[in-house]
Formats: sequence, C-alpha cells, structure tokens
Amino acid sequence: MSGRWERAGVRAAPASTADRQERRRRAQQAHQAREVAARGLAEARAAWEQGTVKPYAITRALDSRSLYGPAVDVACGGAEPMVDLWEAGELYPTWEQLLALAELTGYPIGFFTRDATSPSGPIFMCRGRGAGVFHPEPEVLAFTAEALARAGVATHLPSIHSTTPPQDLVALAEALIPTKENR
Repeated sequence: MSGRWERAGVRAAPASTADRQERRRRAQQAHQAREVAARGLAEARAAWEQGTVKPYAITRALDSRSLYGPAVDVACGGAEPMVDLWEAGELYPTWEQLLALAELTGYPIGFFTRDATSPSGPIFMCRGRGAGVFHPEPEVLAFTAEALARAGVATHLPSIHSTTPPQDLVALAEALIPTKENR
C-alpha cells in the first residue's frame, strides 16, 4: 500500500484534485522551462561555433557588473590579459570560457552572441556607485579574422559593421569559398 505520509506512522490527508492539478501544472512548467533553456543553450553554442560572439557585449556585461582585473581572467579560466584581448576582438573565447563569463556576469549566454545596436551617444547607468551619464569608448563590434581563424570558428563573414580591414575580409572570403584543393 503506498501513499503520502505526514510523519512516521501517520498517513497524510488525500490530496485534493486541485492540489494534484497544481502539482502537475508546476511540473509541466518546470519541464517547459528546462526545454527552453536547453534550446537557448544549443542556439548559443551554434552561434559561438559560427564566430558570432560580440566583443562589445563582453565589455558591456563586465562594465555593468563592475568586474575588472586579473580576477575576471582567472574566473573565466585564463590569465591576464585574456579578457582584455576578448574585449579588443583579438582573442576568441572558448565555449567553456564563455560559459564561465556568463556565470560570472549573470547574463544569459545568448547575450554575448546576439546583435545589438552600438550606442552612438551618452548612456545613463543607474547601477551602484557608478550611476550617472558617461560617454563610452568606441566599441569593438567584431573579432578580427585572425582571432576567428585561430579559434577555428571562421565559418561566416563578419557583418558590414565590422572594424576588419577590407583586405582581411577578402582573405577571409577566399578562405571560406570552397575550391577543388580544399574540398
């Protein structure tokens, strides 16, 4: 005989239909939330593999949480100046490093791969002691072709907003177009 027990030797009152429906509804919501999270993680992984991590998103996340210095590099599985190179678009993070960055900053992993418009003027920040209006430095919009190639993720052409020089874009395009030699 099975059932719910209130405490040892004392059987709990039978759950009402409403209680059972509520438990079932919560279980379904939890299941759906896990599916959405898994789908988001898979999409972010695919975006990372395509080289779409945005250096400016890394900078924004770190700045918004006032995270600076060698401790950030260590928390992300590396050493100084690794994160500085990410922000400059000169070194592409590994998947594990990007996951650690998301964990550290509290931002969802997709935040780092989504396109966003770069601010063109002053920004108002209302978090912590650094609240107020500030004028941001020009943002790095994309990783360099060299950084993507070193990471092995140069599978797409950078956006037209990239700071990559035209000759590098041509070299990248030539590397991506299949020829008889590299098929």
